[in-house]
Amino acid sequence: MAYGIQIKNAAGTITLDTTTRHANLLVSPATLSATTSGTATGSPALFEGFSSYIYAPGMTASNTADIQVHVMGIGTQGNSAGYQFLTEVTVMRINNNVRLKVRSYYQSTTFSYKVMVFRF
Repeated sequence: MAYGIQIKNAAGTITLDTTTRHANLLVSPATLSATTSGTATGSPALFEGFSSYIYAPGMTASNTADIQVHVMGIGTQGNSAGYQFLTEVTVMRINNNVRLKVRSYYQSTTFSYKVMVFRF
């Protein structure tokens, strides 16, 4: 039996309890993956892919001083050292959600990242 307090966000995820080390953590480490397309776009011509959205309560497109997103490559498939030098990752913030946009010289390649969201 455990004693103490648990605080959950609107999605029911525990954000603070007796074992949480980051009281400001809104989104626990989540894996987001994006697969680049088979058709290059833009200038320079790169292959683009988008991850799914993850819920981040309170996030807006502009409150970067209050809510920060940390992205870490996790070394699967497209995340090897050679791929990373030629990959651009953009954090896309909208109301209460975040997703990743990946642009790369490699077509039809899946890139995976760990994402954490903090409120400061």
